[in-house]
Amino acid sequence: MTDSGGTGSGSSSTNIAALKSLKAKRSQIKGQCTRAATYLNTLDAQGVSLIELRQRLHKFNESWDIFNGVQSAIEEIETSADDTANHDEERHAFEERYFAISSELEALLEAKLGSRSSVSLSQISRQVREGTPASFGGSNDHLKLPRVNLPTFSGEFEEWIPFRNMFRSMVDQNVALPKGQKMQYLILALRGEARDIIDSLISDKYQMTIIRKHGRCLKTRTTIQES
Repeated sequence: MTDSGGTGSGSSSTNIAALKSLKAKRSQIKGQCTRAATYLNTLDAQGVSLIELRQRLHKFNESWDIFNGVQSAIEEIETSADDTANHDEERHAFEERYFAISSELEALLEAKLGSRSSVSLSQISRQVREGTPASFGGSNDHLKLPRVNLPTFSGEFEEWIPFRNMFRSMVDQNVALPKGQKMQYLILALRGEARDIIDSLISDKYQMTIIRKHGRCLKTRTTIQES
C-alpha cells in the first residue's frame, strides 16, 4: 500500500514538472507567432529582400511541427473532459494564427518572385562558370545565392548515395528555394565528368530549342510561298 502510494505520488510529481516544461515551450512558440506578426505589421514590403522572406518563412514553418509535438505531449498528460476542450481551443487558436502569418509570408514571397524575370538554364550555366551572381531583374537587382556548404559529386559511384541524400535534404526538399536556384546549386556542386554532362545537357537543350524554332519558321515560310 505504502509503495503503491509512493509510486503514484512520484509519478504525479513527474507529470507536473513535465507539464510545466511543455507549457513553457508552448508559450515560446506562441511568442514566435507574435514576433512574426509584429514583423509583418512593420515590414517594408518594397525594401525587403527575397532571401530574407524565404529564410523567415522556412524558419516560421518549423513552428508548426514543434507546436504539434508539444501540444500532443500535453494532451497525453491532461486527459479530462475539460482539458480536452481546452486542448481543442489551443489548437484552433494556434492554427488560425499560424495560417494567417504563413499565408501572408507566402503572398509576399510570390509577389517578389512575380516581379523578377526568370533565369534560363543557359544563363545559369554561364554565370556559374564566370563566377557572377544570377540576375533576377534590372541592372541594380542582383541576387547572390545564400552560402551553403554543399556536398560535391564528380561522377564516382561511391560518391552518389551520400551526395544524393545530402543534396535532397539541403536543397531539393527546401520549399523556399525556386527551381532556378536549385539548378544553380546543383551546377555548383558538380565536378569533373558530372559537370561536363550537365553542361552538355544544357547546351543540347538550347540547340534543340533553336532547331525547333528554325523549323517552325521554315514551315511557315513554305506555307506562305505555296499559297
